[in-house]
Amino acid sequence: MRIPLISLILLILLTFGCDWYIFYRIRKDFVSKWRNKVAWIHGILSLIFWVILIVFICWPKRNPDEPIVTPMWLLFTFLSVYIPKFLFSVISLIGSLISKKQSVRAKCDKWVGLPIALLIFVFIWGGVFYTSNRIDVNKVEIVSDRLPQSMDGLRILQFSDIHLGTWGNDTTFISQFVDSINAQNADVVVFTGDFVNRTADEMTPFIPVLKRIKAPMGVYSVLGNHDYGGYATWPDKDSYNKNLSYLKSSIDSLGWVLLCNQTTYIRNNTDSIAMIGVENWGEPPFNQLGDLVKAYGDSANRKPDLNDDVFKVLMTHNPNHWKEVVTKISNVDLSLAGHTHAMQFMLDFAGIKWSPSVWKYQQWGGLYSMDFPGKNPMHIYVNIGAGEVGMPARLGSAKPEINIITLRSKH
Repeated sequence: MRIPLISLILLILLTFGCDWYIFYRIRKDFVSKWRNKVAWIHGILSLIFWVILIVFICWPKRNPDEPIVTPMWLLFTFLSVYIPKFLFSVISLIGSLISKKQSVRAKCDKWVGLPIALLIFVFIWGGVFYTSNRIDVNKVEIVSDRLPQSMDGLRILQFSDIHLGTWGNDTTFISQFVDSINAQNADVVVFTGDFVNRTADEMTPFIPVLKRIKAPMGVYSVLGNHDYGGYATWPDKDSYNKNLSYLKSSIDSLGWVLLCNQTTYIRNNTDSIAMIGVENWGEPPFNQLGDLVKAYGDSANRKPDLNDDVFKVLMTHNPNHWKEVVTKISNVDLSLAGHTHAMQFMLDFAGIKWSPSVWKYQQWGGLYSMDFPGKNPMHIYVNIGAGEVGMPARLGSAKPEINIITLRSKH
């Protein structure tokens, strides 16, 4: 978990400002009978949450021997209280600007500020106890004249970003998620990266559960940015390499095909489609390990033609890879990505979806298509993930996602 210093300073200033303002409002607006008691209660609770913030700041968050779950919960608990307090303060300030009368300000606090603050508090914790456990299964179709007729109706199931370290040793949800995957009876299952949060041993308790995922034409996966161990500080290069090797051997023990800048083929009699997998195409501070040219040329020791007539499915963790590279040098028919999580916060009104992810990713959740003169459309599906990192919750409509893409041939 990386929190920039400027963001941390801003968080501390806003926190102090909220506490001071609410204390001021209590002293000004409460009747003398309750004023001191409420002020003391507010002060004690504020002190407790300041201690939580201090513990979070001091926690050795990059130590691979320390669980990442603890600082996640510390920060989430703190923010779940101070986001409502901040909104209450803003509403109260607006009320003060509208009217100088104490009675009007008190009514604004009581009937507007306080209910909204409580509603936001419930909304945030609903992301822990409700949204995080509700699995969405989304279905789309892709039509192509390059798809062999024998492959018409092929169903590819995608899931992504399970972040097993967030669950500790509790396999309950992941077991339910695996049951949901198997219940879809897909032909192919793909996982588009981020098995763990920081270290490969987070995966160990979940190996027997994940091993239950089966598909007639195989289970395929790539690595995400978290899988390379970049969120931990390793004592030496050998420790880093051992961690990555253990993760890869764990994936191999599942019976899955891990594609690291490689291509394999899904076959039906004499027909086939290419299944390409690239390593993580990282953005700073992560390395750009994903190499589409190497991946497609590696399978037959030939110079790759990324614009040939083969129907191609690409697994790439970061959706920005599609926009910045894939669409510019290839005719890959379908790309599958994850990484965004929809920032674990999505609103959905009448089929219109919004997430703060739009500020960082042009393609952040769902199916996107791009048309090109003289060649077939190119598509990408961005799965918003199943797990959590940063905060142990998924808010609004950002439910754990399974998506199924049915391929259709024009022939």
